[in-house]
Amino acid sequence: MNIAPIEPFNIDPREVTIEQMAIQIIVKEQELLAAREMYEKQLSTMNELMSHLSKQQGTVESAFNDRMIKKTITDVNELQTVMKFIDSQLHQINTVYKAEVVKQAKA
Repeated sequence: MNIAPIEPFNIDPREVTIEQMAIQIIVKEQELLAAREMYEKQLSTMNELMSHLSKQQGTVESAFNDRMIKKTITDVNELQTVMKFIDSQLHQINTVYKAEVVKQAKA
């Protein structure tokens, strides 16, 4: 499965204006939310495939299905890892970077 790499969000508040930081936060947050939505749809599709394949156990195609199930499980695990990373990045944006923007705006 080809999963597009997601760059970690890092910004040094000392190197940008508050406006630049706010814009970068919004852009990155939207990018992460869009990626998460796409991966959730892929995960749902894979779960449907797994359900379909598991219902066909004991049929002529079961050897093929077993290989497909193993591959799909691997893909699901990869997706879940990426989604955890996305969630951690969103959490960081919401707890660290947005707080920094608010802090600077009040200063």
